[in-house]
Amino acid sequence: MANLYRPGHGCRFCATGGIDYDAPALVYVVLHRQLGAVKVGVTGAGLRYDRIHEHQRHGWDAYRSQLFDTGELAERTEQAVIAQLRARGLQPFLSATDMPQRGWTETFARGVLPEEEMWKLVQTVAE
Repeated sequence: MANLYRPGHGCRFCATGGIDYDAPALVYVVLHRQLGAVKVGVTGAGLRYDRIHEHQRHGWDAYRSQLFDTGELAERTEQAVIAQLRARGLQPFLSATDMPQRGWTETFARGVLPEEEMWKLVQTVAE
């Protein structure tokens, strides 16, 4: 059985939905102009339920994404980016109320961290 991950719903080994750690996945950066936020995230490639599309339904614009061979590599990259940003003292910019589609813990203020800088960090970590 493939290892699956569903954020906020237990460990990746016992979750019943989300990305497949053995299948291709994307790391993406999206932005919300009205909220002044940028977000990094991960989604499975080719899933019927696409996180990028879900964010777009809530006013977010896709900026860029990168395909990884496995969900494990994609999530490792996303988590390394977030860890570097936390080490700089950056905390989540939005709240759960701002993001009914979830993912608020990976949001940052665009005024402090524009999407171009976030994407450069993704690229640096992915190398």
